[in-house]
Amino acid sequence: MNTLYVIGNGFDLCHNLPTRWCHFYKFVKANYEELYFELEKYFEFRISEVDSNDIDCNENDLWKYFEEDLGTFNYKVFYNNICNIDIEYFKPSFVFGLEDDIEQQSENLLESIRKAFEDWLECIDLDLTQRKLDLNENACFLSFNYTLVLQQI
Repeated sequence: MNTLYVIGNGFDLCHNLPTRWCHFYKFVKANYEELYFELEKYFEFRISEVDSNDIDCNENDLWKYFEEDLGTFNYKVFYNNICNIDIEYFKPSFVFGLEDDIEQQSENLLESIRKAFEDWLECIDLDLTQRKLDLNENACFLSFNYTLVLQQI
């Protein structure tokens, strides 16, 4: 019988790595101030305030539901921040420019999130951990993990 391991973030947490969403929150807040404010402005994150000096996260983690909460994008606020069309001087051609602006700003926001996420992952030092589990190396692995702990450790 073959063994299948399904690997997720619990694997990193077991290896004492700071890979909770609250750690990403703290990274963005400290390193990407503009992105932090945009995320707070356009998304409705279910967050609980914890002591900002608290290195470990608890059950009330900041951005605990980050992936789900990305679905709360407030497109009306986003649109209102981009739309600078003056109705008094409106020309139909302005609509196309607005569409282009909305598309470009949306892409910029997504790219900023992607870049911050990649930078955060690169900052996670795998040298700080050691192998904690004895896994069958001939088994099959299905990994949903963001880090390379499985491959490197």
